[in-house]
Amino acid sequence: QTETFGPHSMCPLHTVLEPEQIGSFGISFAGVERKIINPETGETLAAGETGELCIRGYSVMQGYYKKERGDTFLADGFHRTGDLCVIDENDHLYFVGRSGEMIKTAGANVAPREVETVLMSYDDISEAAVVGVTDSELGQKVVAIVVPTIGAEVIDEENLILRLRQDLSSYKVPKRFIYVGADELPRTSGGKIKKAEILKIPEVLEQA
Repeated sequence: QTETFGPHSMCPLHTVLEPEQIGSFGISFAGVERKIINPETGETLAAGETGELCIRGYSVMQGYYKKERGDTFLADGFHRTGDLCVIDENDHLYFVGRSGEMIKTAGANVAPREVETVLMSYDDISEAAVVGVTDSELGQKVVAIVVPTIGAEVIDEENLILRLRQDLSSYKVPKRFIYVGADELPRTSGGKIKKAEILKIPEVLEQA
């Protein structure tokens, strides 16, 4: 099994993985260094913590055209990719999302993709999109737009919340669920959900 990872600013990193490691992008080539930082403070995070992936090595370009190097590189030469990732205790890399998609709620960071992945692991949910909606107390409130699986029983929201609390930290559990049909989600021509358009859905706007 081969998993490949690499922004346009560098050559891909890839490896052959054992079956139980599928979903990981593996370890980097020799000569390529990686670290995960807090995107706001620049602090290097420990294994298992979600943060921004930074890479340094022979395959990384020197900079961006018409951009100051300091805009995208740390002082120690690591390139800030803008990707939210986790590196586990075995040095395997997992992609979580883009830093610009991060939801900031009550002082904590929530990666929408992580919540979406858990929601879509349930048999009664076929698709999910998670967004942050402005909230006067929390800063942003986690809201999930959910497409129930056709033919499944009506989703019991209390039960859904209990399931999520078993699989996620409590602050990552959505405060509100909005149920829609698959054809109601705004999409690109390639079928990708348009998060910016979701924020314009009346039921979502009502949550602000």
